[in-house]
Amino acid sequence: MIEVRPVQPDDWRQLRAIRLEALRTAPDAFCTKYEDMECVGDDLWRRRSLQDGEGDTLSVLALDDAMAIGMAAGLLRGPETTVEVVSVFVSEGARGTGTADAILSLIETWAAGRGASSAYLLVEEGNSLARHFYEKRCYFDTKERVSSPSGVDLWQARYQKTLPGV
Repeated sequence: MIEVRPVQPDDWRQLRAIRLEALRTAPDAFCTKYEDMECVGDDLWRRRSLQDGEGDTLSVLALDDAMAIGMAAGLLRGPETTVEVVSVFVSEGARGTGTADAILSLIETWAAGRGASSAYLLVEEGNSLARHFYEKRCYFDTKERVSSPSGVDLWQARYQKTLPGV
């Protein structure tokens, strides 16, 4: 059974594993590169596993029998309090299981509970599967484009969603 929950201090190895899988299998979808992160020390992963939503960051893991199969994070941004959703990834074998929906739902509920009125994220303009997924979750394309860190002449689309009050 798939469990989706905020990270816990002992999750740092799973967090590292899923992040490296994401960077290895979808290198154009993230701002950081696999080569830069594979050598990062354990302290970084231990710190990230403390981002349980008590502060302004919530890191979420999806686990299937203690194996990480998905991740994302929400970063509260002020002063109008929005949440930026980053690092959304689900392992290929777990796609289509509702895992990504559960991850985003957890982040959105957490953010709304912290006073956020909207959520936004950036997605590679050419990633039609991801764009379609976000649109099904009521995110809309703001038509704002930012230069992609993945390469010259590549763009990311900004998607936004209004969060219901809690």
